[in-house]
Amino acid sequence: MTLYHADITVPAGTPQNNPVTKTLIIEDEIVTKIAVTFPWGCNGLVYLSIHYGKYQLFPKPEGEALHDSGTRVIASVYWETPEGRTPLIIKAWAPETQYDHTLMVDIEAVPKEIGTPQTVLGKLANTLQKLIWG
Repeated sequence: MTLYHADITVPAGTPQNNPVTKTLIIEDEIVTKIAVTFPWGCNGLVYLSIHYGKYQLFPKPEGEALHDSGTRVIASVYWETPEGRTPLIIKAWAPETQYDHTLMVDIEAVPKEIGTPQTVLGKLANTLQKLIWG
């Protein structure tokens, strides 16, 4: 398991049509968790979404954005990256704020051989077989 981390500072008044962006390169094949920390003071006025190209990975549905204050939002996901070194684009904006805010983004990912349900079930079946039949 690898934890990828990025801080993204959103200047006061950043419009949605010109968000601050930060690229986070994911080198593992399966994203399993996304967490975003909104510090106190954001007051639900700082927005964030995570994309792969034109595809919005987080949050769902497409076109929505995460916003909160004084909270760490954690989501379990299962997303297979389409390329070896996958660039995820974090977009953030805050059109109605008077101060800059820094959000913290954590993305947990695992290699494919660890993370697929088939792999986990296969390992479990092998372990049970060894326990039962030696």
